[in-house]
Amino acid sequence: VKGLLLPAWVDAAYTHSIIQPMIEQLQIAALRGEGYAKIVRRLEDGFDQFSKRELTTLARTYFQQANVRSQQAVMEANSDIVTGFIWTVAGDDAVCPLCLPLSENFYAKDEEHPEIPRHPRCRCYPRSRTKSWRELGIDADELAPIERAVVQRGYEDKQGRWVIPNIGTGGTKVRDVKFYVGGIKEAFPNMPEKMQTAMIGPRRLELIKAGKITLEDLVDRRTGRLFLLKELQS
Repeated sequence: VKGLLLPAWVDAAYTHSIIQPMIEQLQIAALRGEGYAKIVRRLEDGFDQFSKRELTTLARTYFQQANVRSQQAVMEANSDIVTGFIWTVAGDDAVCPLCLPLSENFYAKDEEHPEIPRHPRCRCYPRSRTKSWRELGIDADELAPIERAVVQRGYEDKQGRWVIPNIGTGGTKVRDVKFYVGGIKEAFPNMPEKMQTAMIGPRRLELIKAGKITLEDLVDRRTGRLFLLKELQS
């Protein structure tokens, strides 16, 4: 994907003469409401030149891009009441260091923001924010924020390392669930240190625990670029 934004990569991939027939199978799968495991098995039957990992990446990225574009279309169609969107990440410890720092960031309409989804297999999506009841002319208080589930999928192995399973075609074992208003970003400080290290790396975690940076400082809010360690240290 070097040199291409993710949407351009998806479009280029699915218009390629070799991959174009794949989109027909993906559309059939979508109409039938099939899960990723069944979708990838369907693709494996007809496209044996690709590995299962490649087919999983193509399938997950295609559908996530379609989901995000649908949500963006809804926001554009209701631009008179939508004020922007909240960057929403998957609520588990498999979220990557590119996306985690953007969690719950609010971007106003026309404000510069990273491309969403951010990378192949990305699970991020925009959650629209609308005007308040009073801004809409209704004399009513806003609803209280709801707590969101934060799922632990990782585990500590016999060597004491924290292992986070890859997100593939099927669900991974859920080992614990807690609820936070701010989602996984609010949950992060309460996670075991080994889990935190597996999610963002030991050096970045050291800087956060030392109070030199915050979780939000790991990436550029406008471009989404992950800052190098030497940049964070300075």
